[in-house]
Amino acid sequence: MAEVWLVNRATGQMGNRLMFFAAVYAWCLHEGHDLFCPGLGGCAEFFTPLAGQLWPSPTRPVPTDLHPAIIDRTRQTRIDRTRLLAKLHLLPGVVRKPSGVVAYALPPTDDSFPPANLRRRRRLWIPAWRCFNPVGIQRYRAQIVAALTPRPDLFKAADDFAATLDPARLHIGVHVRRGDYRNFLGGKHFHPASVYHQQMRALAERFADRQPQFVIFSDEPRNPGEFPGLDVIISGGDMIADLLRMARMHAVVGPMSSFSAMASYLGNGVAYHFGPHASEDNLQWVYLGYPVVHSIDELDAALGDPTTITSTHAGTPGYPIDLRPRKDHH
Repeated sequence: MAEVWLVNRATGQMGNRLMFFAAVYAWCLHEGHDLFCPGLGGCAEFFTPLAGQLWPSPTRPVPTDLHPAIIDRTRQTRIDRTRLLAKLHLLPGVVRKPSGVVAYALPPTDDSFPPANLRRRRRLWIPAWRCFNPVGIQRYRAQIVAALTPRPDLFKAADDFAATLDPARLHIGVHVRRGDYRNFLGGKHFHPASVYHQQMRALAERFADRQPQFVIFSDEPRNPGEFPGLDVIISGGDMIADLLRMARMHAVVGPMSSFSAMASYLGNGVAYHFGPHASEDNLQWVYLGYPVVHSIDELDAALGDPTTITSTHAGTPGYPIDLRPRKDHH
């Protein structure tokens, strides 16, 4: 048994950080390692099993009374120092991405990784999110979801929001992603409101018998008038509120996004990603194991029978996994 430390930068998108956590935590559960996550940063404080610790850990929690500012500063110092030593190759036990690939699979998806020399270490460091674990996040989903149990006040707020929705109708979240998507990958996933409206109208027609209600989630202010002819509710929450509300949707529609994929995973829903496929930029590994579909037909099938989502079958016969996607893959 070893200690595994996530020392990625404690900044960036919440969906990315939670996916990183899930992949590595599944590995730790599989092999009995302890996990410490300073790289989760302030996100840890949203989840009861991880909150109130200097080094957030779902396996060996140690509460602290330190002031939050001191916690942040101490974590960042550890992250900066560790990443520098790793970059200079002065730190033993660093789990590195193999040369020539964009990512690598962890056990139980790939039981041959990491190499034997690292498996003998008592402490392992992972400085960057370049790993995935589709078999692990499915096998250990209950434990991962439990580790990400929101604080009681956040849980109640999400429940209160869900209670305002008609339980007899289909709830579809719409992730109107703006912000960094204006420039991310040349803006290929940045869409005007009219594109979302078109997708929503197609969904309203396909699922007319279930009278869908649409809940708009966005990092910019939105108004129902942008989506005429549809039953629209604006979430208007902050990042964690939107994640927890989104997790209560039957489905979430939007462009490629780790945020909507993780929310659907936590809530046992389905994320329908329209637009360019992740494989166009060799990012398909990010979504392996998550309940993501790429067409309304696939969404329809998944809502009727979740086992039809091919992503959740990763690792089973007939669904090959590229354990180490090559950098030159297109």
